[in-house]
Amino acid sequence: MQENQLQFRVSSALKDLVGKDLITNDFIAIFELVKNSYDAYATKVDITFKKDEIVIADNGKGMTLQDIKSKWLFLGFSAKKDGSEDDDKQSSYRDKIKRHYAGAKGIGRFSCDRLGENLTLTTKSKSSVNSEIIYVNWTDFDIDQSKEFKDIQLRHISTNEKINFPKSKDSGTILKISSLHSQWNRKKILDLKAQLEKLINPFSETTDFEIELISEENKKEDEAKAKALPDGSIEPAVEKDIVNGVIKNSILDVLQLKTTQIALILKEDEILTTINDRGTKIFQIKEASSDFSHLQNVTIYLYYI
Repeated sequence: MQENQLQFRVSSALKDLVGKDLITNDFIAIFELVKNSYDAYATKVDITFKKDEIVIADNGKGMTLQDIKSKWLFLGFSAKKDGSEDDDKQSSYRDKIKRHYAGAKGIGRFSCDRLGENLTLTTKSKSSVNSEIIYVNWTDFDIDQSKEFKDIQLRHISTNEKINFPKSKDSGTILKISSLHSQWNRKKILDLKAQLEKLINPFSETTDFEIELISEENKKEDEAKAKALPDGSIEPAVEKDIVNGVIKNSILDVLQLKTTQIALILKEDEILTTINDRGTKIFQIKEASSDFSHLQNVTIYLYYI
């Protein structure tokens, strides 16, 4: 009897199994990519729609060339899952910014394949002098299924050219996806906007994560639909029909219009209690908070439908 060791081989066709077959539609694909930006500590994500191109740009921590090799190009590997994602951060960092990982499956990068044939990934970390650019043509993986996944070559360049990340940050990641598999008309972008609302905290008084949609093609129609309030903002009922701009979670507006709300705000030595009924203030009272000296800056909202 002779004993040997054998190994699995991985066909280039695996790309479809972990990409198109798991990421079943365009909305999920973009949702996954935006979650990756959130997990990279981004405070802003810009999603720009052009005729045959989608650009998703964030100002997160970005990647070094070593990160690209050991994480992004490592199929199925999730640094979030094995705990190495924050090796360069203090252990209390994630608690400090009150974030938890939105994704940890290690397949989000293949969302780009669901959206289009070509990907240009541009990324830079704060610790890097250069930006790293990776070019991926997903059709290269489909030509010959007998080829192994690791044998498909990707073009890479390093550049010291200044890259404009959202909010003028010096780190981040930009995904330019071209040769799109489907077109993004106005209705489809608005449907995506409704999906992305789920990533925005409607109850937070501070905005630590913004998603902005940008589409030159839809600006004129946006202007025609917009009905500005005295403070320059857009009426909540119209907001959902506007493509361009920062996404807001409308659930709070719905709650205010359809519920009775009790708001209790405790600040320093004062408690402010307000009762609103379907958007109309009906009662408000200020009281001393001496009995609650161990509490500071507490806000409680109770909704009754």
